[in-house]
Order: sequence, then structure tokens, then C-alpha cells
Amino acid sequence: MKLKPIQLFAVSLLPLLLYSCAATKPLAPVKTEVDIPKLIQPVSNIDVPVTVDLKSYIVQAENSVPTKYSDNQQPCEGLRYFYTFTRTPFTITGSNNVVNLKFIGSYGFNVSYCAKCSSLFSSGPQCVVPVVSA
Repeated sequence: MKLKPIQLFAVSLLPLLLYSCAATKPLAPVKTEVDIPKLIQPVSNIDVPVTVDLKSYIVQAENSVPTKYSDNQQPCEGLRYFYTFTRTPFTITGSNNVVNLKFIGSYGFNVSYCAKCSSLFSSGPQCVVPVVSA
């Protein structure tokens, strides 16, 4: 059997085509150690203007804090005292990021000391020695 030149060319080209379809394995890349430069991030500032209506909070604070405090202990024998503290209404002011709360208070007290009491009196116990007061 005699092959024609075209058939001969096709038969000789067929092994070349089949070999060229084989999978190729690429070479592994060469490992190199290179320092990656660090990025320097610039400092950023964000201004967010905030306004708050504080009137309801001021009224709530004023109503929740008593304007007058007082107490007393009046035993017949021993230390007796009475004190009172009175404040003015709150004044709240602010500027930038500072809030100021201001009030004026006055304080008063009375102190006395009885060394010895007696219950022999018809009106009830009374101090039988002079009372020291301040």
C-alpha cells in the first residue's frame, strides 16, 4: 500500500498533535523575601456638630434635687443638733464641650449639750444642769 503525500503528511503530523496536547507542568516560582513597605496612614479628624436641647433635662434635674435639706436629733441627755441646707435654683451654662452647673447654698446649724436629764418633772424629762449651746 502506497500512501499519498497528503496521507503521509497527516500520519506524520498525528503523533506531533497528540504529544502537544499533553499537560505541561510549570516550574514553581522562586521564593524571594522582600519587605513590603508599611503604609503610613495620615491622622484624620471628623467634625460632627451636635446640638442638644437640654431644657427638659435641666427641669428634671431641678425637680429631682430638693432645695432644702434639714435634720435634727433632740435627746434630753447628750448631744442635740439641728441643721439646714438651702440651695438656689440651678444655673447651667455651657461652652464648647464644657457644661457648668452652679448654685449657691447656705448652711446653718445649732448644737447643744445636756450632761444630765431627770424625768422627775411633771412636764416630762428635763435637763437638770446648764445646757451648753453653740
